[in-house]
Amino acid sequence: MKIPRWFLPDTMLRTVIIEGVLEAISPLHFGSGRVSILGELEIAKIITEDEEIPYIPSTAIRGLLRIHSEKLARALGLGVCGGFGRGSCASRTLSNGKRLTELVDELLLQDKGEEALELLWRKLCIVCEVFGAPRYESPS
Repeated sequence: MKIPRWFLPDTMLRTVIIEGVLEAISPLHFGSGRVSILGELEIAKIITEDEEIPYIPSTAIRGLLRIHSEKLARALGLGVCGGFGRGSCASRTLSNGKRLTELVDELLLQDKGEEALELLWRKLCIVCEVFGAPRYESPS
């Protein structure tokens, strides 16, 4: 089976660059989840030479963007899935009784990568198209 380029998790098909300044208007903590010797939660940092620069993981920002995108899409009346597990677009059962993931896998096994991608674009909600769905990376 030849796996199409778009299906591989390390493939980036497009890039979105967002520049700006983040201003915390309430307490904010991005940490490692570990507790320091002093009993405080450790703050995630990037250490470069003699500087300690606070670090906000891009996945945290992406997660916040996804949550707010889901809320906005629902407010606009667009059909949006739950994003994870059985509530996701990719795992729902279609009219033929098969899950979307099953149909995509069948097409990939038949080396029909373009058809698999077309099926995903037709069946995923707008938020999963942008941010990805379980088992399927977003094209960005």
